[in-house]
Amino acid sequence: MHSNPNNGISDCYAKRDSECHPTIGYGYSGPSNAVSRIVAATAAQGYLAQVAAPAANASWTTLFRGPSLRCDNVAGDLRSMFESNIADFVLSGSCARGPGFLAWTPQMSDDTLPDLMVPFLKEGNGSYYLNTGLATDRLPGNIATLFMAATPSVMKQMGAGNSVRKAEACFMGSDSQEQKVARLLNNSAILRCDLYNSTYRAEFKFVNGLQEVNVTTSELEDAPMSTVSFVRSLADITQPTSGATCDIMSTTTQEKECMFDMRLMEKLSYQAIMDAFTQQVVGKLSWTQNSNYAFIIDANTSIATTVLSQTPELAFLNDYDQLSSDHWNFLQDPLGPTHWKDSLYYGLVNTPPRQSSILLKDAIEKLFENITISLMSEPSVQ
Repeated sequence: MHSNPNNGISDCYAKRDSECHPTIGYGYSGPSNAVSRIVAATAAQGYLAQVAAPAANASWTTLFRGPSLRCDNVAGDLRSMFESNIADFVLSGSCARGPGFLAWTPQMSDDTLPDLMVPFLKEGNGSYYLNTGLATDRLPGNIATLFMAATPSVMKQMGAGNSVRKAEACFMGSDSQEQKVARLLNNSAILRCDLYNSTYRAEFKFVNGLQEVNVTTSELEDAPMSTVSFVRSLADITQPTSGATCDIMSTTTQEKECMFDMRLMEKLSYQAIMDAFTQQVVGKLSWTQNSNYAFIIDANTSIATTVLSQTPELAFLNDYDQLSSDHWNFLQDPLGPTHWKDSLYYGLVNTPPRQSSILLKDAIEKLFENITISLMSEPSVQ
């Protein structure tokens, strides 16, 4: 976020509109590098970052306002609309690279316009693109919403005995639309996560330098937070409004003084954390083939490198042999081909991947909570 050299406060108090113009105005351009770095590190390891303690053995409790995510399963007509949209994308010529995972933050998150919240939008030429963007791309007043879908059936492959392996989705030509949707999305999970303003109670305890933190949160407001895609400064400096005072939240008014708006700064801080988090998960993950005819993962999302990939809904990502091929054998395969089983070298992937029993919706909420607390480890954003 950028502001004027006087941090938006200075001598703007009680001055008229024409005098305030040079000293006020804000613009939101996304999360800072420091915030993005902490979010990425916490998402990768899942643990709270170590905060500075006054002594090796210490304890304290802090209360503060902060952002939290509430996630729920998408159901009813909205889920049906999402499923049909994903199926349309897959069956429109993308059957071989249908996404097993996708996450998006639609520019419109208005429940009265559900067709604008679907994951894929269609261009005039019939091609599809992912309906996503940061807060800077959204229309003002829209809810800060993240949608996430785990659709492993879309990535299901035909058996390895086929001369040319293809996605099962490519063999649904005679099925009805309902049958296609059912086969593609039969074990899918679709979530909606909204941003809320919450109160945090964090109890820190250090024993011989080892950190332990217990966190509880409670939402301050019933409604989720809306985004601020831009912050309107004052009217054109060449056309001051006679007798009006400054209001950085909207237009010039007679009632409000030109002041540093803490509520606005709080909202911008929250959505910066949300944007940094969505940058880690937004995108899609699908199959592609390399020159050795091996199927490998093609992804423009970092979801597989986060702890969320350990949840039951995304555990299928760890089960895929990303280098398997009908033509070549690889050391990375611990269970097949037969000749490796009698070898002293049993493969690189010789231990089962770590998995969690925590559901994806709960894991997202907990991870976002850990991210919020971990920001305390960075002095520049405390």
